[in-house]
Amino acid sequence: MSPKIYHGLAILQPQIEKLIVELEADCIVSCMFHPWTVGVASKLGIPRIIFYAASVLSRSVVHMLEQHASHTKVDHDSEKFTMVG
Repeated sequence: MSPKIYHGLAILQPQIEKLIVELEADCIVSCMFHPWTVGVASKLGIPRIIFYAASVLSRSVVHMLEQHASHTKVDHDSEKFTMVG
């Protein structure tokens, strides 16, 4: 199913580019699987931010561990703890 979705987005690429130009976007947030947005951002002189959904959860967990150190409040390595936030 994924190849069909990416093929469909590739077909829509010209219309998406046109919309970005018409909206006078300040930046583009795109999936890493749409490298053509690099050219659009460059052409418009705006930044492009890569959104990679798989890293959102892991970065959130690391952030919460750094902020709250829940893992340091257990007695042994196999003890369960609750992630704050």
